[in-house]
Amino acid sequence: MIFFLSIIGFCVTALIFLYFLQIEEKIKKTIEKQSKKKKIQSKGLEINTHGIISRARNCPVCKIGLLSSEYLICSMEAEENSEKKRQVHIYGCPHCFTSEDLRTPSSSKSFR
Repeated sequence: MIFFLSIIGFCVTALIFLYFLQIEEKIKKTIEKQSKKKKIQSKGLEINTHGIISRARNCPVCKIGLLSSEYLICSMEAEENSEKKRQVHIYGCPHCFTSEDLRTPSSSKSFR
């Protein structure tokens, strides 16, 4: 009977030891993730909800920083030939087009 109890005690002790090893691994991984996030943020990069690293977004016309939910107003040239790359004309962002100072596409700067 004592032999049976000692085997059960040994198994319980081994399970507790393995559980603590597993907790230690999880703690190391979270510390690594936090340090990686700090390094990325110090370089001016962002991590979106899907875990993809991206740079800070700025409007090329007015140079104002854009949130991930904001967008650029642009148009693409009609596809004449499939071998050529299609050119995109960027007119600005929602901050460029305010009700007080509404720009037209012809008055915006051309970037080539």
